[in-house]
Amino acid sequence: MTLDLGLILGIESEIIEPNRRLMLVTQYNDQVIAFTIDAAERIHRVSWKNFEPTTNALSHENPYINGIIRLEDHLVLVLDLEYILTTVNPNLGIRLDAEKIKRIESHGNPRDHVRILFIEDSPMIRKMVETQLRGVGFSNIELATNGQEGLDKINEYIKRSGESGQPLSDLVNIVLTDIEMPVMDGLTLCRTIKKDLKLDLPVIVFSSLINDQMILKCKSVGADDWGSKPKIELVMDLIDRFVGDKDEVTN
Repeated sequence: MTLDLGLILGIESEIIEPNRRLMLVTQYNDQVIAFTIDAAERIHRVSWKNFEPTTNALSHENPYINGIIRLEDHLVLVLDLEYILTTVNPNLGIRLDAEKIKRIESHGNPRDHVRILFIEDSPMIRKMVETQLRGVGFSNIELATNGQEGLDKINEYIKRSGESGQPLSDLVNIVLTDIEMPVMDGLTLCRTIKKDLKLDLPVIVFSSLINDQMILKCKSVGADDWGSKPKIELVMDLIDRFVGDKDEVTN
């Protein structure tokens, strides 16, 4: 797929000779996507520590932007690739067709007792996934926007469990997390849950970055399983497998 990024963003090209434009090639959800761009001056490697999420007002005015990075004496706008691609091609979005919904709903057992901590920095993806999960009965969902926020919630669950004497599973049953996020990424969060806190808490990694190399990284930090966006039905099956009635799960 080839997309004109300037056209999508409503920016008029300054290149006099269109055939001199460059292609920015990316991989997303098992697809190779090329964006036409005017130029590339320099490649910068930056840390998520430099990332600042946009305010609600700016996000509402321009949903293509999800944050800024202060780079030397410049402010660089960070584009939400998932939002752009889903807007251009809704088939790339996270959604279920009628047949998949019917199969997942046929699970038969209630899911409202399953307590999910879902961690995702993209507001659009966060809302889409939450809507789909609730649509098949997962009504107990707590949200976090990055790995650190998710870890803070887990530590709060641990504190509440210790004070009340109730098992941790009464507060959270499973963690569903993206990988690339500001402040703390999903792999670091998973390693902290599994190897530092030593919790018997299932962690599913749900990301558009899943490939053979990333699967090895997921395994190395103790992730229980993983799914590639936008295959939300796979994630639903995994949640059923880890915290549902195993006898009723269809793979």
